[in-house]
Amino acid sequence: MQYMSCVSSLCKNAEEIKAMRVNEAPCGMRQKSPSSFGVDGCLTTDQITNCTSLAGCVYETSKVSYILMSQDDKLFAFPGVHEFAPFYTLQPNPETAAIQVDLWARLILSFCAAHHRFQLEVGGAWERESDLFCHRALDRALSPDTVRLIFAYMVEKGRASYDPPLPRGYKVPRVGQVDADRRMHALSVAGLRTLPALQVEPGSKIWVYWNTPTEWGDQLYDWVKQTGQNRSVLTLYELQQSIFVQREQLPPAMLMRALETLVARKCAQIFEGTEPTDGGDHENFGIKFV
Repeated sequence: MQYMSCVSSLCKNAEEIKAMRVNEAPCGMRQKSPSSFGVDGCLTTDQITNCTSLAGCVYETSKVSYILMSQDDKLFAFPGVHEFAPFYTLQPNPETAAIQVDLWARLILSFCAAHHRFQLEVGGAWERESDLFCHRALDRALSPDTVRLIFAYMVEKGRASYDPPLPRGYKVPRVGQVDADRRMHALSVAGLRTLPALQVEPGSKIWVYWNTPTEWGDQLYDWVKQTGQNRSVLTLYELQQSIFVQREQLPPAMLMRALETLVARKCAQIFEGTEPTDGGDHENFGIKFV
């Protein structure tokens, strides 16, 4: 799958992580159950390596922790690190925190790819209830500030974009530039759900690029060629109702971004119509694939 290649590009390779010394795990990454996390209760080197084996809804590692039925009745196999309580608190050791944020980013990509979810929001109603950001058995949930930090990392790596774009000069949190203070500590599941409505801030909502717009454009173009519709003109409405877009559940905004990448590469031309639809948008665009 396309998103599997993007997942691997986000993280340090396994050999680099294997080279980490176990004693570099900070005191915060300790568990009361040593049998689960190594002899001394620290996250072991092998477990760090296994945590990096995210591959969408089916993991290449044999050490899948558990499978949950999510809110939309789809199975998703979570990795073992998802039931590791310190995973929900930003770690004070900068190197460990960098790997931790990277793991969260790749888990988000895998989860969203498996569920065809294209947008996420800090403190959103779905996010407060999702198994992605909280673990009911552990009673742990990511804090909004930690989620915002992970979003910034995903944007930096080209696997997300802000919606709307950030105001000019606005600075977002960066890994290594924020303190692992109480704002980054895990919340209880009940605590996350009962948080007051968060003030909408820049950087709170993202488009998730488990496939980038360019990758969606490539897939769309392949489908057009396979169905013999290249060199023909299709309306935007016809594309939105096409088998490809319906199967992939592409939102109109993501479809337009994919088309723009094809136009930039001279694989398509867009002819804008003049009659708006009832919603005020121009759905009578003409798209010619060349």
